[in-house]
Amino acid sequence: MALKRVLVNIVANILSSIMKKILLASIIAIGLQSCTPIYLVDKSEFASIPKGTKSIQLKTGFSSDSLFTLISRSFSRDGWVVKSDKGSMQISAEAKSVGSGSSLKPLVYIEGGSAFYSGEWGLDQQGQLMLQSFAGGKNTIASQPIIFEKSGTSKNDVAFQGLILLAKKVPGEITYLK
Repeated sequence: MALKRVLVNIVANILSSIMKKILLASIIAIGLQSCTPIYLVDKSEFASIPKGTKSIQLKTGFSSDSLFTLISRSFSRDGWVVKSDKGSMQISAEAKSVGSGSSLKPLVYIEGGSAFYSGEWGLDQQGQLMLQSFAGGKNTIASQPIIFEKSGTSKNDVAFQGLILLAKKVPGEITYLK
């Protein structure tokens, strides 16, 4: 009986040691991953975006009506649930994952052949589940205006790059606005 108890203790200590090593390796992996920049656009383009940028201006040769239709269709083709108001020349879409646990809710305002892209970022479903596990199951749904931080590791930066990719679907010249 004593031998059985000793063997059980040895096995428990070994399993405990293995679990501690797995936990430590997981924490290190997550830490290293969060320090690695995420590039959805070219690195040189990423570097050219000013810190604090809040919106993108896309200058085109299209009329406002044509641009409105073009952007609305572009969003729809990419699977966005589009909400548009042609009277105020605004296009928005429901939030959608853009990767790395980030979601993007874009807003486009059209004026005189230019489109102004801005939006809000939040956590996608995967990010929500991870946060809820740390927050004890509490509802943590929230979104915030996108402001480019230039770190490359933030959800803000991932969402802003998602806006750039949306703007690039329409031919024109991109300018970043603070």
